Amino acid sequence: MRVFIYNGGLRLVGKSGVGQAILHQREMLRRARIDTADHWCQRAGAVHINTVLPDSVLAALAAKLMGRKVIYYGHSTMEDFRRSFRGSDRLAPLFRKWITFCYSLGDVVLTPTEYSRRLLESYGLKPPVYSISNGVDTEFFAPDPTRRASFRRRWGLREGERAVISVGHTIARKGLPEFLELARRMPEARFLWFGWTDPHLIPQEIRQAMEQAPENVTFAGFVDRETLREPSASALKKIKEKFGKYALDKDIDCTAPFPTNTALFPDYNNFEDCVINFMCGMDLKTNRTKLLAVDYAIIEQIIGTKLPAKTSEKAPVVTGAPMDAYSRIFLDIANLFHNTYSSYPTHFCVRVDRISLSDCIDEQKEETFRNVCNFLGGILAFFDSCNLVNEGSQVTFSYENEIDPFDFTNHKYVIDRVRSTGKWGDPCKIHFTVKASNEDTAHSYEFKWAFSPYAPWLNAFSYLGDVLFRQGDIYTLPTLVHCKNIQDYLRCESEDEFYAQLNQMDDEVLQQEHVRAVHKYFSGDKAEAIFDKLCSDFKNFAITLTDHGMYSALDALRILVKTYTDLMQYIHSNYSNFTDVQKEKIILLLNSFTITSNEDVIVKCDMGEVLFPAYHPIMLEKIDAQQLFLRDGFAELATSKIESNTRHEKVIGKLANLVQLSSITQGADFVIKRSSKNLTCKSMWEYFGVYFGSDTSSDLISGNAFSSNIVTDDEDASAMLHATPISGIVVRNVMDYIRTFPARVDGLNVAFIAPSNMQHIVAAIHSIAKQLESNDTSATINLRIVCLNSKKNSATYLKKWLDSYFDDERNVTVNTFLRNITITDKSDTEALEKVLQDCDLCFNYDILKAAEIRFDRTGDEIIDKEQAKFPMTFTPDTISATHGMSRKVSISQFQFLAAKEQTQANFIVTNPYSQEGIYRTFRTLELTDIQNHIIELSHNACKWVVCVDPAIDRKMLENSKSRIIGFTTGEGNYGELNVTVSARKDILVDIKHMLQKRIKEKFSNWDEDRLEKAAEYCVEELSKYMDGSRILKALNPYDYEIHSFLAYILTMQMLGLTEANDNYAVRALISLDSYKHWFTEDDELSKDNKRPDFMLIEIPKTTHNLDPAQNLNIQIKIIECKMGFQNDNHIAKAQTQLEKGLRTMSANWNPNNQSIMHRYWLNQLYRAIIFSPLNLDNTSDQYEIIRNKIYGILSGKYQIEWSGDIFAFWLDSNSETPEEWEIESSLSDELSMAGITLDEMFCHNCGQMYIQKMLLPPEERTSIFTHNEIIYPETDMESDDEEVDINDEITSPTVIVATGETIPGTAEVYLPFLNYLSDRKDHTRQESLQWFSSAFGISLDDQRLTYDNGHRKWETVLDTTITFFRKQGLLANSEKGSFHLTEVGYNFSEVAESLLNHQSFEAAIVAYRENLKSTESDNRIDGNAACDFNENTITEEKTIIAEDTSVQSSKPLLSDVRFLIGEDLRTKEKYYWEFGNKSLNNRHLLINGNSGCGKTYCIQTLLMEMVRAGVSGVVFDYTSGFTPDKLDPLFIQELGEKVQQRVVYLDKIPVNPFARQIVKVGGSEGLEKDVSIATRIANVFTTVYGFGGQQKSALYKAIKNGLQHHGEAMSFSYLEDELNDVSAKQAETVLSKIQPFLDLEPFAEDETFTWGSIRDSNGMVYIMQLDGFDRPTQLLLTELLLWDIWNYCVQNGNEEHPFVIVLDEAQNLSHDAESPSAKFLTEGRKFGISAWYATQFMKPQLSDDEIQRLQQAGQKLYFCPPDDGVMTVAKNIDIDAQGAKEWAPKLKTLKKGECVTCGNMVRNGKWAKYEPKIVKVTSFQERLNHD
Repeated sequence: MRVFIYNGGLRLVGKSGVGQAILHQREMLRRARIDTADHWCQRAGAVHINTVLPDSVLAALAAKLMGRKVIYYGHSTMEDFRRSFRGSDRLAPLFRKWITFCYSLGDVVLTPTEYSRRLLESYGLKPPVYSISNGVDTEFFAPDPTRRASFRRRWGLREGERAVISVGHTIARKGLPEFLELARRMPEARFLWFGWTDPHLIPQEIRQAMEQAPENVTFAGFVDRETLREPSASALKKIKEKFGKYALDKDIDCTAPFPTNTALFPDYNNFEDCVINFMCGMDLKTNRTKLLAVDYAIIEQIIGTKLPAKTSEKAPVVTGAPMDAYSRIFLDIANLFHNTYSSYPTHFCVRVDRISLSDCIDEQKEETFRNVCNFLGGILAFFDSCNLVNEGSQVTFSYENEIDPFDFTNHKYVIDRVRSTGKWGDPCKIHFTVKASNEDTAHSYEFKWAFSPYAPWLNAFSYLGDVLFRQGDIYTLPTLVHCKNIQDYLRCESEDEFYAQLNQMDDEVLQQEHVRAVHKYFSGDKAEAIFDKLCSDFKNFAITLTDHGMYSALDALRILVKTYTDLMQYIHSNYSNFTDVQKEKIILLLNSFTITSNEDVIVKCDMGEVLFPAYHPIMLEKIDAQQLFLRDGFAELATSKIESNTRHEKVIGKLANLVQLSSITQGADFVIKRSSKNLTCKSMWEYFGVYFGSDTSSDLISGNAFSSNIVTDDEDASAMLHATPISGIVVRNVMDYIRTFPARVDGLNVAFIAPSNMQHIVAAIHSIAKQLESNDTSATINLRIVCLNSKKNSATYLKKWLDSYFDDERNVTVNTFLRNITITDKSDTEALEKVLQDCDLCFNYDILKAAEIRFDRTGDEIIDKEQAKFPMTFTPDTISATHGMSRKVSISQFQFLAAKEQTQANFIVTNPYSQEGIYRTFRTLELTDIQNHIIELSHNACKWVVCVDPAIDRKMLENSKSRIIGFTTGEGNYGELNVTVSARKDILVDIKHMLQKRIKEKFSNWDEDRLEKAAEYCVEELSKYMDGSRILKALNPYDYEIHSFLAYILTMQMLGLTEANDNYAVRALISLDSYKHWFTEDDELSKDNKRPDFMLIEIPKTTHNLDPAQNLNIQIKIIECKMGFQNDNHIAKAQTQLEKGLRTMSANWNPNNQSIMHRYWLNQLYRAIIFSPLNLDNTSDQYEIIRNKIYGILSGKYQIEWSGDIFAFWLDSNSETPEEWEIESSLSDELSMAGITLDEMFCHNCGQMYIQKMLLPPEERTSIFTHNEIIYPETDMESDDEEVDINDEITSPTVIVATGETIPGTAEVYLPFLNYLSDRKDHTRQESLQWFSSAFGISLDDQRLTYDNGHRKWETVLDTTITFFRKQGLLANSEKGSFHLTEVGYNFSEVAESLLNHQSFEAAIVAYRENLKSTESDNRIDGNAACDFNENTITEEKTIIAEDTSVQSSKPLLSDVRFLIGEDLRTKEKYYWEFGNKSLNNRHLLINGNSGCGKTYCIQTLLMEMVRAGVSGVVFDYTSGFTPDKLDPLFIQELGEKVQQRVVYLDKIPVNPFARQIVKVGGSEGLEKDVSIATRIANVFTTVYGFGGQQKSALYKAIKNGLQHHGEAMSFSYLEDELNDVSAKQAETVLSKIQPFLDLEPFAEDETFTWGSIRDSNGMVYIMQLDGFDRPTQLLLTELLLWDIWNYCVQNGNEEHPFVIVLDEAQNLSHDAESPSAKFLTEGRKFGISAWYATQFMKPQLSDDEIQRLQQAGQKLYFCPPDDGVMTVAKNIDIDAQGAKEWAPKLKTLKKGECVTCGNMVRNGKWAKYEPKIVKVTSFQERLNHD
C-alpha cells in the first residue's frame, strides 16, 4: 500500500513547522520502507493531510469518495491561533469551527502534544485523536565539533562567546518578547532567532519589538537544512574560481581599490572576502551594508545571484469601501500636486499594478476577483459623471488605455496581475499608480488600498453571482431562497463573522417554484405581468452587474427598482380587489428576493426568519443613493479644495464624516412573516439585514460588547484609537466632570453599562489620558465595564489596548474591570449595584427597549430625485403635553420610494380596513421597569449619569426624586443619538451653598436671609426650566461657570420662559454648550468661548402655522450673554459672536441649502424641536397639524425667521430697569441675498439693581436694594480656556492692575499648609483654596492672573504643593474627592518646624525619614509626642542600632510594610503583597493548591517577612506541617526565638470558650447574653460533628442551662453534667459523640492568658500545635479559639495594629455567615485581623457562598490545583470564560514553588491592580542574600 502525502499549500507553509512536518513524514515513511505517492493513484491506500486550507478539504473529500483512509494532522488549535497573528483574535472562533470541520474529515487525527490532544478532544471531534511528536532528525542534528565550529564561524560567534538560539515563528506565543528581554539583560551573549513569519501577519507590537531589538540579537529568518551547513569546500572553490574568472575577463588589478569608480573596498580581494563571508553568514550586518552600496550588476555577473534591493519608500495606504478609498486617493493626490506645482490636476489616469487577494487559493482566484469586479466595475466612469470642474475645465477620470480592469469582460487583460495569498485574515490589497496631469505638468503617485476579505462591499453580490451561474448557461435567479442554516447568521457579532459565513450558506433556490406559484395564483392579474417584468429586469441587472460591475449596472438597477416600486404601488392600490386566495398568497409578491428559513414558504406563506440581501430592489435603491451621496460629497469637497484651497486635514475629516453619514441602517421597515405577524430588523450588516421576531431566549437586556469594523493592516494598527462622534460624547462628559471636580482626577471611577462597542470606550479614554498628560496631570482612571450579555471578544480587545498603549511610565494609569451580568428582573441587579458603588460617572447605553411596531398617518415626505438621501436616520415622534413613559420612533425612510411603497403595501395587507393615507412605521420604545431600576441604581451610586440612546429625552428621566437633567440631541455617527447628563437633585444643596457664597462676593450688603431666599429661588424654582448641564457645571470651582449659571437664570426670566405661554406650540431654550457638534465646521466657533450661549426656538400658534396648506414658520433667536463691568469691547465681542452664530446656523438650516449635508441639517433641526413637548394635547386637531408640519421639516417645508439678542449684565451700573437698543449690522442684507430672513438684533443692558431683584422671588422684589461697590472686574460667561486679556476686561479707572505680589512661592506654602492639614480631617481642594487665599491674603486681582494655558497662577501654587505632598507620602486621597495627611504626614507635622531651622522643607523630609530608619521601635516618633531632633540624637541612635543584631532592629511604618512574594518567571519583576497599604481592601490572604506544590513553604517565607516587619501571628496547625522538623532550617535559623510553639495535647489552652464576648448592637456595646453564647458554641459543635436539628437543640439547651447554673465558671466538665440532665434521647447521642473531646479537657480555665501577649510581641510566630488529636477535635478547638480571638480583637484591635491568623487546610473549617471565619473576612480589617487561608481544594467541601467569601481576600496565590479543581481556580483568576480556558492549561503545568498571584501593588509610586502573573516564590536563601 502506498501513502499519498498531500502537498497542497506547501508553498504557503513550507517555512513553518507544518512544512517541516511534511518533510519529516516523507522521510519517516522512506526509512520505514513504505512507498509514497506524489499524486493520486489507485495504489494509494491512505492520504495524509497537514493543512487546513480549502484545497485540503477538497483532497479529504475526494479521498473519502474513493474509499481511502484519511489521516489528518492536527497542527493547529484555536487556543494557539489566538493572539498569534494580526487579526487572529477576531477570527479565532471561526477558525475553531473551520478546523473542527476539517479534522472531522479524518479517520484519525494526529497531533504533536498531549496538550493539543486534550484541546482537540474538547472540540467534540468524532475521529480518535492521538498525540505523536513531529520528531527530530537525530542524524542530521547529531553533535559534531567540526560542524559546530563552522556554524559559529558562519554566524560570527567569537571564541568563548555564549550563544542563545530559539527557533519558531516571530510571534509572542513562541516567547519572542521574553527572548528579547533576556538579550537586553545579557548584552555579553549573542541571541539568534531562526524562523520566518510573513511580516503582514506579525502584530504591530511584535514588529516594533523586533525593530527595537538590542544589537546582540540576530533574526536569521528561515534557514533550510542544507543552508545550516557551511558551504562545502568544493562550493567555496567554485565561487573563488568565479571571482578569478571575472578578474581575468575584466582585466582587474586585484591590488587596486574596487570598484574603480567608487573605491568602496581597498582592493578586489577584500571585496571577494566580503562576499564569501556574507554567503557564509559571517558579520552579516557589516557585510550586508557594504554590499548594498555595490552595483548589483557586478555581483550578479560574478556569481549569478542578486542581493536584496534597497527597501523603497512605502506607498501610502488607504482603507475603506470603494468610494471612500478612491475619493481619498484623488483628494490626497490633488493636495500633493498643488503643493508641488501650485495648481490642481484636470485628469486622473489610474493604472492597476497588482491585486493581492487573501483567503483564497489559486483555483479560487478568478471567482474572488469576480467578487471585486461585481462592485468596482465602472467606478471611474461614475466619478467622471460628477462633473467636477477646475478653472473651466472638467476634471476627468479614466483607467490606463481606457480599459476598465474591473469590468470582468476584460479580466483576461488583468488576471496576470492578480495573485492569491491564501493567507487567512490578511487584508486584500490593490496597488495603484495614478498619473495626475493638467495642461502644464504631470506626475505619477503610487497608492495601496487595503480592505478586509470580509468587507461588506466585496461580498455584497458574491451570493448573487454564485447563484446566477450555478447551472452554467441557464441563469438561476434568487427570487426566493430557502436557507437551511439561517441560525448561523442570526447571532453574528461582527461584519467579518457574518460575511465569512455568507459563503457557506446551505441554500435551496426556489425560483421555479416561486414563479410557478405566482403564475398559478395571480394568473391574468396585472400583478402577474409586473412580476414577470420584475424577474426580467432582475435578470438583466444581475447579468450586467456580474459582467461589467455595479457602477456600470446603475441604469439597469434603477429600472429594476422602478418595476419593484410599481408592483408595490399596485398591491397597495388594488389590494381590496384581490381574491381571498390571492390575499393569502400575496406574501409571495411582497417578499420576493428575500432569503427565508422556511422550506415550505411557497405552500404555507410563512417566512420564518429572513435575510434581506443586497440584491433586493429596496437595498439596491439605497446602495445607489449611498454611492451618489459619496460621489457628490467628493465633488463638493474637491470643489472647496480647488476654489478655496481648504486645509487638507479639514477636507479629509469631512470625507470621513460623509462616510459615517452614508451608513445604511436597515432594509425594509419590516417583513411580513405571515398574515398579521411582522419581522423587524435585528442586525444590519451594511448591505444585508437580519429579520426575525421576538426572541424569548435572549436576555431581556443585552449589549453588543464588541463590533469588528477595523481593517487589519500594518498601516492601520491604531484604528482602535480612532476618535468617533460616540467616543467624543465620553470625552466631553468626563472632561466636564474633571473640570467640575478636579480633586477626583486621581482615582476617577467611570462605569459603562451595556456599551454598544468597546472601540469608542478605548478611543475616548485614550484621548482623555492624552489631554491629562499634555497638562502634566497625574491620574488614575478606573473603568468598570458591564456587559449585560456575555461577549467573548471584549476582554481580549481591552487587554490588547491596555498592553499596547499604557505602561508604567505614563502619568495616567488606567485600570479596567470587565463584568458580564445577566439581568432578567430587579432581583438580578445586586451585582450591578456593587460594580457601580462610588462611581463618579456612569454611561448607560440603549436605555429604551423596543416594545412593538405601530403605524401612524403622518405627512408625506417628498424628496427631489437629485437631493441627497443620506443620512438614514430614525426620527423620533413629537412629544405631546400629555406624554407618557414611551416614545415612538419612525423607522420609515420615505426618501427611498421603493421602501416607502413596500411599507404602504405591507401596511394595507396587515391592516386592510384602515383609513386611507400615508402611513409610517413606528417602533415603540419604552423605559422598562428594569431599565428604570438600573438608572435609579446608577443615580444612587454615581455623581453623574450619562444616558446615550436614540430616543431618550429629559422628560423620561424625571421622577418623584426630581433629577437635574442636561440634554443634547443629534449626536452620534449620523445624528441619531440623544444624550442626557443627570444627577440626583441633592447635588443642588452644594450649588445653593456655592451660589450664596458667590452672590455674597458680589453683593456684600445682602444679609443671610436674602442670600438663602435667592439661592432657594434660583436653584429650586428656576432649575426646572433649565438645561441640567449648566446646573451641573455650576459646581466647577472656576468663576466662569457660576457666572454662566447666573446669566442663564437672568436670561430665562427676561425671555419669559418661566411663565406659561399658550401662544406657542414650542418654546425651547437650548444651551449651545451642549451642541458643539453644530459648530465643528467653523474653526473659531468650535472653541468653547467663541460661540454664542443660547438658542431660543419658537413655533407660534399663528393662523399660518395652523393652516395645513402652509409651510411651518419657525422663529429662532441666537443669544449671547456677558457679565462684568461695562465695556464697549464686551459688546463688540458679543456682536461678533452673535453674527457668526447667526451666519453659521442660518446657512445650515436654510431650507434651500443645496449642500450634500442638507439632509443632516434638516434632521438636526427636526431633533432640536421634537424633544421639547408640544404645548398641545395629543387628541387635538391642532396637535396633528403641527405634528405633520414638524415632519415636513425633513422635506424642507419650513421657513425660519432669525433674530439675535445680547444680554449684558453690568455689575457697575445702578440701573434698575433694562435698557435695550437695536444693534446696527449689515448681516441682514448679507443673509437676505441667500433668501434668509433676519429680523432685528437687540442689545439689553441690565444694571446691578435689576440683577439683584431678578435673583429673588417676585414677592421679594419690592424690597429696598442698595448698590454694591465692586472694586474688581468680573470675567464674562466664557471659560478662560484661552488666555484672557485682562486689559480688555478692566474698564473702571478705580481698578488696581494685578501684579502677583500677593501670591506666595510654593516653598512659603509648605509648612503652613502642612499645619492646616494636621487637624486629622479630610479636606477638599475648594476648602483648601479658601484657606490659601485667606491665610496669605491673596488679592482678588492676583487671583485672576493666569498662565498661557489658562490655569490660574495662585491655584497652581497650591496644586503644586498638593502634588509635592502626595509624592513625598505626606498626603493621600480620601473618597468623595477629598484628601488627608498620611500617618507619616501627621507625625512629620509634629516635628517639621524644628527640622526646618537649617534646611529646606524637602531636606527636612529626607532627614525625618532617615531618622525613622535609624530609630528603635521604642524610640520611634508617634503622633502624640514631639521629639527634639538634632544631629547628636541621630548619631546616638545610629550607634545603638549598630550594636543590635536581632532580626528586627527597627520596626518600619505599617504603611511601608510589603511582603515579597516572588519573581515573574519571564520578566524577573518582583511581586509584593502590599500588606500595610491603606488602599488594600483587606489584609486577608488566600493560598490555593494541591498537596506538595509549595504552599507551606510559601507561608513560611511570608511569615518571615511578617516578623521582620514587627507583625505577629498565630498559626493553627492540625496537619503537622509546622512542627520543628517540618519547618525550613533557614526559617528557624533566621527567626530563632521569634518562633514559639504550644503543643496543646501537652500544654492546655488557657482560654475560656464560655466567656462572654463584647457585642455591638445599634451602635452600642454590651456583653453577650446566655442565648448568644449557647447558640455560638452549639453552632461550632454542629458544624464539626454534623448534628441534626434536634441534637443541636439539646446541646443548646444544655449549654444555656449550664450558663444559668454556673455563670462565669461554666466549663466543658459542667456541660457533661448538663447534657446528662437533659431528658432527651438526642442529648445522649450528642454526649456519646463529644465524650472523647470532653475527656481531653483541653482548656485550662484558671490560667491567665491574653492574645495581646502574642500580638504585641513586635514580631512573633506562635504555632498552636494541634497534633495528637483526632480531626473533629482539632477542628473544634480551632473554631472555639477563633471565636476567642475574635472576641479579643473586637475589644482591643484596630486597623493600625495587625494580628495575623494562619489557617492551613482551611477547606475543613466553616466559613458560613455565622462562623468566626466569616467575621474575619467581612469585618476583621477594622479590628486588625489578617486571616491567611491555605486550601487544597474548595469544591465540594465548601458552598458557593463560602467560596465567594474566601475569594474576597485582598491577596490570592494559586498553586497547581488538583485536576478536578482546575477550571474552578481558572474561573477565579479570570471571570471571562475564554480567559479561564486559557488559564486552565497554565495552572496544570505549574511547577513546585510556582503560583499565580492576583492582587494590587505599588509600581513607580502608583497603586494599581496588576494582571494575574505566574511567579516563582522567592526562596529563603534568595531573601537572605538580597538582604
